[in-house]
Amino acid sequence: MNRPTRWKHALSCFHDSALCSSQNGYAVVTITRSYPSSRTISWPPCPPNFILLGIVYFVLGYLLFAVLSVAVGAISPNSREGQSLAALYTLMSFVPLWTASPLMLAPRSPLWIVLSIFPITAPVQTMLRLGLMEIPAWQIAASTIVMTASIVGGLSLAARIFRAHLLKTGSRPSLVEIIRNLRDRCFFAQPA
Repeated sequence: MNRPTRWKHALSCFHDSALCSSQNGYAVVTITRSYPSSRTISWPPCPPNFILLGIVYFVLGYLLFAVLSVAVGAISPNSREGQSLAALYTLMSFVPLWTASPLMLAPRSPLWIVLSIFPITAPVQTMLRLGLMEIPAWQIAASTIVMTASIVGGLSLAARIFRAHLLKTGSRPSLVEIIRNLRDRCFFAQPA
């Protein structure tokens, strides 16, 4: 197929029409595209709980990342180290987007169920799965319960870490030191 025939075929497929006009000495070509009525674009069906769950997962995800940021801020002596530590959980939140192609091929895989329940990946993964298929209610309930427990537990741990290391400025505590302070029973005693 030679070049002019190929252009004519492409234009006839899209039912394009060209309108030439002159404005201020320049030729202006306007191409409009009209689709036949059989080729109308329609939105995929949206589950009735999609918007509500989107709001719930947004709030839970926002609170979870706020708690993780507080915990990182509690153990970081400066903002540069805090940003490098925050990159760990930020990158984990992108796992559902990196694995979106295999998800579309096998949306009922156990791996996707685990990622839907794991707190850091749950907000994005659950909404991706909900857009593809109907998710059983127990998975949504387990995901929201695990995220809520992670927020409450993470906030409690972040507060303990912050209290233990408040007076230690300039040095980052080691993992062993953090665990020792969290296990210490005297840690909860109020000063006299």
